[in-house]
Amino acid sequence: MSRGEKSLRVVYDMAEAARTRPALHARMLAWAAEPVDLPAFRARWTGPTQLPVLIAYEGSEPVGWVMLDDDTEHEGPETIMAVVVTAPDDDATHAYLVRSAAEEVRALGRSGLGWLGTPDDVNARVASRLGAAARESGHFWVAEPATWGTAHPVAPAAPVRLTLPPSGALLHAYVDLYRRSQGRGWDDARVAAELSGPDAPGLAAGLWDGRTLRAVVHAVEVGPRVSMWFVRAGISDTETTALAVHLLDELRAGHPQVKRVTTLSGDGWDSSPDALTAAGFRVEGRLLSFRLPVFEPLPEGDRGAEGARPMKPG
Repeated sequence: MSRGEKSLRVVYDMAEAARTRPALHARMLAWAAEPVDLPAFRARWTGPTQLPVLIAYEGSEPVGWVMLDDDTEHEGPETIMAVVVTAPDDDATHAYLVRSAAEEVRALGRSGLGWLGTPDDVNARVASRLGAAARESGHFWVAEPATWGTAHPVAPAAPVRLTLPPSGALLHAYVDLYRRSQGRGWDDARVAAELSGPDAPGLAAGLWDGRTLRAVVHAVEVGPRVSMWFVRAGISDTETTALAVHLLDELRAGHPQVKRVTTLSGDGWDSSPDALTAAGFRVEGRLLSFRLPVFEPLPEGDRGAEGARPMKPG
């Protein structure tokens, strides 16, 4: 399929980026094989460390974008992480966006651009094409109705369903949990943004110790698939399994259309392989972390007529 001429602009106005979000999110859902990247997508839009958003267009239609995040917890202070989203077969746009993101990272004085992918997706193909290093950073997990929630561990406290989006005392408990678990930058506004909107979780369960929320598990439903993720602060694997099983039971009882539940473990994902196994999950694939050094400009190959270079404001 022939493609029209692409343009690229760097969005420094976060309000403008927010207005563009619904169109980008709709395309991402159409392109994604699994909704496992929804939490990452959401965090990059709501986090205090968000950097410029690069959006590629064909005419007036967005065909790909990069969200840059100055998150030093994943690859260290010299690497800026990116979420790169394009159609799964559009290697040219993907490579163009990665190159453009690398230019932004170099302009910011950092030495590397990092992003995540699987061994055989467009992220990996572009990483190989550009000479990026790869390492294993986690695993994809899947559970299906025949296996999920087969064990019911006894936790010190029973999981309870949480009302989303949180407000009042529950919102304050969420903020306290996020701060204890993730340790930076969380306040009422950020938590409220993460847990509301069209891509927000529809189900959640939590473990309480008195008035202290010790852990939550969330589920984002996209048709017959659900993406699950955890936020934990000092709970055991048994308690984590109990949380997962509680949510799987809710899916079985009230969401019979759901056929697959997916989640992630590894760098930056607050889950436990032992707890996931006990809840009926199995490993389905590897999550890779790619890093591209950006000390020098990348070769100009493959740019062709893919579009203009990023434009700085003002």
